[in-house]
Amino acid sequence: MLKLVSPSTNRLMVLSSIALTMLVLASVSGARQPLQAAVSENNLREFLSLIDSTLPERGSLVAVYEPASTTSYGRYTVGFDAASGAWFIASWKSSIGRSPDGVSYKSDSRGDTLQDWPGGGTVGPIAVADYFPFAYLAFFREQPTAITSLSRTPSGGWVVRYVQPGLEGMPENVVEIDPDGLPIRRWREDPKDRRESVFDYADTSPAGFPIVRGWGASPIPQVTGPTLAHVEFHKSGNLALFDRVSVHSTEIDNRAIVQTRRQANIAGFSRNEDGTWNPPDRTKVKPYSGDDLRAYRWPLVLAGVTLVALAGYEIVRRRRGA
Repeated sequence: MLKLVSPSTNRLMVLSSIALTMLVLASVSGARQPLQAAVSENNLREFLSLIDSTLPERGSLVAVYEPASTTSYGRYTVGFDAASGAWFIASWKSSIGRSPDGVSYKSDSRGDTLQDWPGGGTVGPIAVADYFPFAYLAFFREQPTAITSLSRTPSGGWVVRYVQPGLEGMPENVVEIDPDGLPIRRWREDPKDRRESVFDYADTSPAGFPIVRGWGASPIPQVTGPTLAHVEFHKSGNLALFDRVSVHSTEIDNRAIVQTRRQANIAGFSRNEDGTWNPPDRTKVKPYSGDDLRAYRWPLVLAGVTLVALAGYEIVRRRRGA
């Protein structure tokens, strides 16, 4: 989980969607000449050597993040493949990613298909770093010229300042990395909006692929950040997961799950933290007849349809192991 060090009024679930938009905007202007980093060659050589010794050579990771609150909606499926550098983020609204052949893609305006994304190459694996902080290392290895400053910490770690290509002119971003190559925290060089946070890693992280528990708790009670719900890991890799057809299918599944949960809440069902559901409490509804029967007819039909949909979804979900 990203533990917020300083108070923030950012709505985290909204930020997830905004982050995707910012990545798209960065790609539009990212065709400019990359920054020439004013970094010591020796420091850069040592840092890149650390990255090479830290990042796994193979393995495919896919994780699902959902709101901690049982009354909130949203679902993000995030993936990264170490061998090819492929990655994706599929929400219930849209998707962006890079396939194993290096071609970037994104959802069209209506979310019906995934189309080529010519500027996506400037984004790189940093797109998934909010969930998989080790992706910072993959990004720095791909685009070392994005690094504007590289310095040692007293403990022997690194403080890396960088500007993402396409977002020149924005405040620099900073990430602190420990001597073993593990990202510790991040912030922005903006006194008015530092967005400082500490990475809280999940105990279920696969070896060599440390991932966060979630985006953290929002200071707004009604808004909660997504938390880790499921992890799928293939030690030898599984490139089929990163095919754009597969990613689009994941987006469609996420959309169906979110819509089903919304309908269930409307019908009076309540969801438990373990994902199970409670039927509507009918004890508070008075006996009905005549006009009352006509008034409740469609809500009851909706409740019945929703119950069947939930049962079907649970069967499919358990078969898939998600």
